[in-house]
Amino acid sequence: MMQIRSAKYNKSGTVDCEIDHPVHGWIPFTASPSDVEKRGRDIFSELSSGGRIAPYVAPPLPTAEEVLASKRSAAVLTRREFFQALDIAGLYDSVMSLKTDPATPRATIIDLETAATFERNWPTLIQAAQQLGLSDTQIDALFGIV
Repeated sequence: MMQIRSAKYNKSGTVDCEIDHPVHGWIPFTASPSDVEKRGRDIFSELSSGGRIAPYVAPPLPTAEEVLASKRSAAVLTRREFFQALDIAGLYDSVMSLKTDPATPRATIIDLETAATFERNWPTLIQAAQQLGLSDTQIDALFGIV
């Protein structure tokens, strides 16, 4: 008989558990009453009849900070979108002035001249925004993060 541990229902109503595989040791397994393999159906049946399945517990909702961090990490603008957003925000000339400012790192100038996309969390972008005195809220607005 196969050893099974840590059985718990998942969101879809099947059972996530670990089985002691004869070659690989303890491995994750999802048992389902409609598994195409008989063994999967048997494991589900065995666990269900034995009352050995922990209930499904939904993960906690993300905090506002986690949602904002996720939006920031996913925010990307094409070159055209980025420069249009700068223009709409009245920041285009200020950003372009960085190219002639001796305090601007060469990496920033190269990015402004050649980048195909701009990521919200790109360190070079963050550094340039700080050089211009832009707030996180202003940067977020450029990327459509509200």
